[in-house]
Amino acid sequence: MLDIESGRWLRPPEISGDNIVEVAYAPDGATFVGTGLGGTVSLWDGRTNTLLATARRSQTTWAAVEFLPDGHTVVIATLDGGVHTWDTRPSTWMEFACTVAGRNLSTDEWSDAFGNRPYRETCPTS
Repeated sequence: MLDIESGRWLRPPEISGDNIVEVAYAPDGATFVGTGLGGTVSLWDGRTNTLLATARRSQTTWAAVEFLPDGHTVVIATLDGGVHTWDTRPSTWMEFACTVAGRNLSTDEWSDAFGNRPYRETCPTS
């Protein structure tokens, strides 16, 4: 994160200890993604610089990232020639997790993932 007026870094540009090599902002500036040489792509809140999610690919290094005009789909190209998409909407992640698991989280799983937050159904249609 850079202070535009002073030109000073407020926080080092890194992803889990991995130097950032490319950044792409969503069209509305609400989020941005960054990619590092270590094979990570991370999603941040564009206003607070809060890390929202990280995707890791163990077999190759990311080469480039770009948001599509829809504002939530990220196209990721890899050095080995692969091209991938990442839907950054949490609702999509929840839907996928519910499809895979086929059930709600147990109270222990909820506690592990969300600490003291009140329990709620995670897969309402399960």
